[in-house]
Parts: sequence; structure tokens; C-alpha cells
Amino acid sequence: MPIGTHAAGTLLVAALTWLCWRLVAGHDDVSPLLVGLVFGEAYARHHDLLVLLMAVGVVLFAASFLGYGLTATRRFAVQLPLFAATTLVCAGACLWLVPAYGLAGAAYAWGGAMLVELVATWIILELALRKGAAGVES
Repeated sequence: MPIGTHAAGTLLVAALTWLCWRLVAGHDDVSPLLVGLVFGEAYARHHDLLVLLMAVGVVLFAASFLGYGLTATRRFAVQLPLFAATTLVCAGACLWLVPAYGLAGAAYAWGGAMLVELVATWIILELALRKGAAGVES
């Protein structure tokens, strides 16, 4: 790999990190401009909502990762009740939060539901792994 390519890649990563930090930090002078350039004017009007949805996405990806653990430990029977409970939490929170907070209320409701899914999946996996470890002979 040529030396210039490594330096250019490092500079690109540094620039993107700076842009993401400015976006997440919510600086009012930069966030709408960056979101507008990347996603368009419709998203720029709600740049704060996009940042909130990105934060919910972090929780969603963590819950999804643990969901693969449920499948790997063959905990199929608990998945339908888990997702039904998550859906009920999201729907209930939407009924409560959307009228008061609009789009942000929907994002908060989705974030709460994903947090419930993350914690519940973690607990189920912890119990499954303890049960599996108890059956293993040393």
C-alpha cells in the first residue's frame, strides 16, 4: 500500500469522525447543514430527531446482537413472547408519548421498547448460560 493512501485514509477517518461528533453533539450551527447536505432538506428540518434515532439504533443493534445469542442457545420458545412484549411496550409508549411529543415521542417510544428488548434478552441469555454451565461436568 502506498504511503499516501494510508495518510489519505487516516485523514478521511478523522474528518468523518469530526463530522459525526458535530452531528451527535447537536451543534445548531453545523448539524442542520450536515444533515441537509447528506440527506436533504426534509431531514435537515428534523436533524435532532435523526440524532435521537441514531442513538436508538445503537440500542437496537445491541439487542439484535444478543438476539443471535438467543438463537445460538436454541431459546426459540421465548422469542415470540419477547417480541410481543416489545411490541406492546412500543405501542403503549406511542399512545402516551406521540400526542405529547410528536415525532420525538415516537422515537422515545421505540427507544424504550428497544431498551426493554435489550435488557430482557440479556436476562434470558444469562439464565440460559447459567443453566447450561450448571449441566456441564468438570
